Amino acid sequence: MTDHIEIRDAIINAAVTLAAQKSWEAVRLYDVARDLNLTLDQIHRYFREKEDVA
Repeated sequence: MTDHIEIRDAIINAAVTLAAQKSWEAVRLYDVARDLNLTLDQIHRYFREKEDVA
């Protein structure tokens, strides 16, 4: 269970970091996945779309 929470938190943190660097509109889940060395499928296990992260 802890891994699930840690990965979910890492995704949120990466998305927030990218949004601070660019803008929220410019953030793509692909970018978040790349920064975390995850696949889009792995990201989608936690969040279906970018708006779910916010």
